[in-house]
Amino acid sequence: MITSWIRCSYNLLSNAHKFTPANGSITVRALIDENAGQLQIQVSDSGIAIPESKREQVFQRFTQLSFSPTGTGIGLSLTKELAELHHGSISFRNNAGAGVTFIITLPLSRDLYTADELATPEALNNTTTITSVLQAAYIADAEGMNIPEPSSRYRILVIEDNPDICDYLAEQLGHYFHVHTANNGRDGLAQAIELAPDLVVCDVMLPELNGLDITRRIRAEFQTCHIPVVLLTALSSGEHQLQGIDAGADAYIPKPFSTRFLLTNIIRIIEQREKIRKRFSNDPGFFEVNIAENEADRKFLDRLHFIIEKNLDNTQFSVDDFAAAVKLGRTLFYKKVKGLTGYSPNEYIRLVRLKQAATLLNTGDYTVSEVAYKVGMNDPFYFSKCFKAQFGIPPSAYLKRVKAG
Repeated sequence: MITSWIRCSYNLLSNAHKFTPANGSITVRALIDENAGQLQIQVSDSGIAIPESKREQVFQRFTQLSFSPTGTGIGLSLTKELAELHHGSISFRNNAGAGVTFIITLPLSRDLYTADELATPEALNNTTTITSVLQAAYIADAEGMNIPEPSSRYRILVIEDNPDICDYLAEQLGHYFHVHTANNGRDGLAQAIELAPDLVVCDVMLPELNGLDITRRIRAEFQTCHIPVVLLTALSSGEHQLQGIDAGADAYIPKPFSTRFLLTNIIRIIEQREKIRKRFSNDPGFFEVNIAENEADRKFLDRLHFIIEKNLDNTQFSVDDFAAAVKLGRTLFYKKVKGLTGYSPNEYIRLVRLKQAATLLNTGDYTVSEVAYKVGMNDPFYFSKCFKAQFGIPPSAYLKRVKAG
């Protein structure tokens, strides 16, 4: 009963906080009616009243009321489910002045519960709680899904203001990725910039900064414009989906959705990018595959290639020199190169040198040793080892094939 009281109160307080303006007020009352054998929880705010036309939608799953600037549309439905699970009820009334009062009524007596409904001490110590069961009712569980597991090196940022859904997504996606979370839009954007994750999963309705604005900011910021974004929302009309795509989202998934569908979309986006990167890195043809998906990133890559080619035979050319040449700090430079290409700056310099070496070998005018020195690798043996590891063929064999052709 105490756990239910805390969860219900938290959800109602979270809802009141979203709708109450600055300098407003929120009041919480807990009343016990011993004669009726009931506990009543009342949460009142001085925010927005609920229009008569919307009263029937308040407790519907994944319904975001049109007058609401924030929220996922699941908190009140989850609270109703939890109250009814404990043989209670939830109702609301508009206040005389402003705002709304939500009222939860819960029975105090254990006699109303069957033996199966009462938690044993063992169940109370189990990590699978009533709340997690309710979470699964809203989003299909991922257990038993036959989905290829990507490398755990991928990092996913989940931005979701409902703590239950956020925790659930973090748990499910955590089987496949390293997951970071944020509970409001402003913190989520800050983490996207700081962490440079491989992908962002973001709710559209969020406090402080909504998902569409986050997506636009990610696309507009140089350090994040390469990061894919998957938007989740209860606003599922064609117009809303178009807004999400126009904002720059890579996928727009309406609620309710299955975890399998979400995971499939995430993995598809990551695998598609990895295929492009792999073809780029394994193809000796110099820069035939374009790994940038927007104009800012294309210009950045062109700048990187120009600087590397300019310093191609400079064996002392360092990452610090590289970062200084593009006028970026070392940390930001590393994140951007790694996020865009999948390689560290040092690895990318070596890759470009090897691809340029393939171009020189393809002319048939130079020996392997001459090419090694021309691309800034003063050890022909090390050059041959790197070339074979990158392209699957020794440079000597590549040169013979060129001359034979």
